[in-house]
Amino acid sequence: MTLTQEKMDTLSRTSFLPVILVMNAWVFQYLLSVYFNRRREFRVCTLIIASFLVFATQLYLPDDMNLLIALNDISETSLQLTFIIQITLIGRAVSVKVKVRSIVWFTYVAEGFIIVGWINVVLCILDVADLLRGEAFHIFGNILESVSLVFVLVFRFFYLSMSMGFRVLVAKRKTEFLVFVLLVFHEFPFAMIEHETGISWEFPQAICHRVLMISCIVLNIRNKTRQGNRSSAVMKSKRESANQPPESTTRAKATFITTLGSKASTGRAYMSFSDAAKVAVTSARISQRD
Repeated sequence: MTLTQEKMDTLSRTSFLPVILVMNAWVFQYLLSVYFNRRREFRVCTLIIASFLVFATQLYLPDDMNLLIALNDISETSLQLTFIIQITLIGRAVSVKVKVRSIVWFTYVAEGFIIVGWINVVLCILDVADLLRGEAFHIFGNILESVSLVFVLVFRFFYLSMSMGFRVLVAKRKTEFLVFVLLVFHEFPFAMIEHETGISWEFPQAICHRVLMISCIVLNIRNKTRQGNRSSAVMKSKRESANQPPESTTRAKATFITTLGSKASTGRAYMSFSDAAKVAVTSARISQRD
């Protein structure tokens, strides 16, 4: 069975796009639930808007396949933008607690990527409205996506490595590191397949992109859960140790009791003859009275 562009388009409409829509909806619901309480912050508000565009731009499935691809470009660009905004929020939170100049500069660069990302989203919307001509902005968008993904990879593992070192970090989070690397290079295999077959693999690539993005989110949730469990265990042990007496006092009490016991046993074992006679005389007198 030979795969043609027509069969790929049919498969994209019937199978790939529904799967993409479900994953887009999950990302939107997750980000909305996590950041809803901070929705009044400007950056968080832009994050929620970008996640909504990820989901909303693929609710409508037009007959024109080129229009579907253009809508998918908006969705992917917005999804990429959510990653940049999240890493910016983390960078700002870290730079407030720890005054490290490199983290501050990384955060400034991330802010620049956010501005350029929103410009790219506007260009994609103009392309959907058929107000742009040419392929230059598509090339710009692909380069921006690759560079921003590399930046997120470097920034994330840089600030995480500050606490434990890069080698230890990669050893502990090798799965997450591998998924981020695959996310950075996920376009290249599909570009090679498209070059060899002459068929557009836009929507299989979109599924791969979202699967890797969601995998990064899930791994981050798992790491946070493990850290929370460790923190709870540490706090519990501290509370239990606070309720128990100090070890020095316990040892002193044990020594004192042991000393008393040894003295008592020594007195019983080496009772003198005169003491035994006194006990015998006293017992005899009591028995005579009775």
